[in-house]
Amino acid sequence: MTEIQYYFSDLGLKAFYIAMALLIFWNISQKMVTQWEKLIFRKAIVCYTGFIVADVLWYINDTNLHHWGPKGMYLIAVLYAMFQVGCNYNILLLCMARMKYGFVLKRSRRLVLMSPVLVVFLLHLLSMNSREIIYYSGNYMEIGDGYVIMQIVSGIYMPLLFILAASKVKSEKNPVVRKEDRNIMIFSFFPCMCYVAEYFFTWATMKPYVLLGCIVWLFLLFQNRGLNTDFLTGLNNRVRLEMYFHEISGVFEEKCYYIFMMDMNDFKSINDNYGHVEGDRALMLVAQALREIAGRTGCFVARYGGDEFAVICTLEDMDPERFGQMIMTGVAQEAEKEGVPYPLSISVGYARCLKDGHTFRQLIDIADEMMYQNKKRAKENKK
Repeated sequence: MTEIQYYFSDLGLKAFYIAMALLIFWNISQKMVTQWEKLIFRKAIVCYTGFIVADVLWYINDTNLHHWGPKGMYLIAVLYAMFQVGCNYNILLLCMARMKYGFVLKRSRRLVLMSPVLVVFLLHLLSMNSREIIYYSGNYMEIGDGYVIMQIVSGIYMPLLFILAASKVKSEKNPVVRKEDRNIMIFSFFPCMCYVAEYFFTWATMKPYVLLGCIVWLFLLFQNRGLNTDFLTGLNNRVRLEMYFHEISGVFEEKCYYIFMMDMNDFKSINDNYGHVEGDRALMLVAQALREIAGRTGCFVARYGGDEFAVICTLEDMDPERFGQMIMTGVAQEAEKEGVPYPLSISVGYARCLKDGHTFRQLIDIADEMMYQNKKRAKENKK
C-alpha cells in the first residue's frame, strides 16, 4: 500500500466513525423517554461529528496532503478542542440526568457546568498571541509548555462524572439503580485513562475512538433501560421484576424479603368518567408515590401491568402490614398533594419470599389473592 493509499484509508476510517455515530443517534433517539434526553444526545452527536471533521482536517495538514496555513490551523485547533469538550459536556449531562441529579434540569445551573467549555475557548484565543498553549511553526501546530492546562480543563468532565457516579453507588440503596450507577462509573473510567495517556504520549490520538466508545456505551445503556422500563411511568417493567427476583433469590434466607402486589381501586371509573389521559395521570401519581418510598427504603418497584404494581423489599425492622399501610398512605398523600378530583387509592397484598419456597408465579398468586381480599373488604366497608 502506498503512503497516499494509507492516508486515504485512514480518512475513510474517520468517515466511518461519523457514520457510526449518526446511525447510533438514529436508533437511540427512538428509545429516549424524554425530549430533553433526545435533544442532549443530539448535541453530543453533533459535537462528536464536528470533532471528527476537525480531526480529519488536522490529519490532512499533518500528512502534507494540504496545508491550511496559520489562520486555518488556529481555527481547526479551536473547533477540535471545542467540539471535543462539548461532546464530553453533553455526555455528562445525560449521565447526571440518568443518575437523578436534578441540578442538570435547570438551564441556569447548567451554565455553571459549561465553565470548562468557556475556559478552553479562552485558552485558544490566548494561544493565538503567545506560544504558551499551542502555536504555528512551519506548516504544523506545536505544543507549548502550558498545553497541559488545556488538557486538564478539557478533560475535567469525565473525572467529574466518575466521582459523581462513585458517590451515587456508595449512597444508593436500590441494588438495581446501584448497578446502573456502577456501569456509569466504569464507563467514565476509560476516557479518564485516555486523557492521562495522551498527557504522557502527545502523539497518541485515542480520543476519537474513546468518544465513539462512550456514545456506543450510552446507546447500550439507554437501550437496556428501554427494554426493562415501563414507558409511561418510568418504573421497572414486568420483565425486569422477574429478572430481579431471580437475581436476589440466593439471599432469601439471609434477608427477610417480601413481594407486594398492588391494584388501583376503581381505576375503570377514572377512565370512564375523566378520560384515559386522566387515567394515565393517576397511574403516574401512584408510580411517583412508590418511587418516593423506594428512595427511602431501597425497595424495588415495578409496574406489573395495567393498573397493577409490584414491590420487592427486605423488611428487617418493619412488619409487612405496616409497610403495606405505608404504601397506601403514600399514594393517598400524593393524590391529595396533586388535588385530583377523584378518590385515588390502592389495595395491597404480600407474600414472603423463601429460598426453597414458592416460585415467582406462585408468590404473585398468593400476593394477588390477599390483595383482592383486601379490595373486596374495602368495597364492603364503603357500603
